[in-house]
Amino acid sequence: MALAMTGGAQAQLRYRVETIGVLGPDNASSYSWAYGLNNHGSVVGYSYAQDDEVPFRAFAYENDQIRDPGNMNGFNTTSARAINDRGQIVGYATNWATYEDRPFLYDQGQLKDLNPAPGTGNAAYAHAINESGQVAGTINGRAYVHDGTQAHFIPFEGEDIGTTIAWAINDHGVAVGRAEHGFGRSDAFVWDGNSVSYLPAPQGASDSRMDGADINNAGQILVDANYRAFLYDGGTYQALGTLNGMSTSAAALNEKGWIVGSSEVGGSNPSQPFHAFLWRNGRMRDLNDLLDHDAAQRWELHYAMDINDRGQIVGLGMTDGLLRGFIATPVPEAGTWKLLLAGLGGVGAVAWRRRRGPRD
Repeated sequence: MALAMTGGAQAQLRYRVETIGVLGPDNASSYSWAYGLNNHGSVVGYSYAQDDEVPFRAFAYENDQIRDPGNMNGFNTTSARAINDRGQIVGYATNWATYEDRPFLYDQGQLKDLNPAPGTGNAAYAHAINESGQVAGTINGRAYVHDGTQAHFIPFEGEDIGTTIAWAINDHGVAVGRAEHGFGRSDAFVWDGNSVSYLPAPQGASDSRMDGADINNAGQILVDANYRAFLYDGGTYQALGTLNGMSTSAAALNEKGWIVGSSEVGGSNPSQPFHAFLWRNGRMRDLNDLLDHDAAQRWELHYAMDINDRGQIVGLGMTDGLLRGFIATPVPEAGTWKLLLAGLGGVGAVAWRRRRGPRD
């Protein structure tokens, strides 16, 4: 009876939260923002410290330690956006003197400029990286995929095509993002390595502002459409809902189909009207409602930016009056549940054998 009650009580998913600090002087004006993580729990993002010689710096956080990957020559600041399981990090670097942003890949201790050629882009960014090292982003308003050797612009047809941005790329090399057209309209696109296709508008939603936010290896796609968020799977849309507010923005999904993002909440602090959410099994939950007792006393989580296959979530929240990046980890971690159940089964089997006694 006691074992059954223990297993049932732990079936409710709860999260503990770690604070990600800042690089440089840590005070009320400093903050950190966690953007991406891999399946090992390594986190990347950027840190701001007003009194530091270099206020904005990319960070990598693992094993309770925060570090600076460094800068590219001639560039003052960096911001990291994604990391794969090989530890490769992508983001962008900024040169304040020339107002130039350049995409970078951090690999084996080196920062590599991913621009196709020097001087070809002053507004260039890397947003995502898959397990083979392919990178997705935008250079001067044109979406690209970098194959590890060079950047290839995604070909779009039509005279009205404006800015295009690739936000995500899965391990099959399929990228998703946004293609802007005239009169403020945009489409969510899918690039399969050969051609571009556009997703239809969700039923009941206008197609005037659509964006492909993320894609997993199963081909499930996160779509933002006119301040609402949807999961597109096998030609069908499922609305994610809201947290009693007017708008929702989806950020990432994992291979289990769990989704994170931010949703407006009614009656919340007007200066921070969004809460981080976790969507799974067809239901959206305020991530703040899933925190363990200690975390709930210290945190208000506002933006969830990424989720890995272990169910760990990173983003931005408020703790002790400070804006800080966070990593939220399931308690127990999703990967340990099977071990827990196996352990309970083993104990039950021992008890059963003891009741029966040895075979005759």
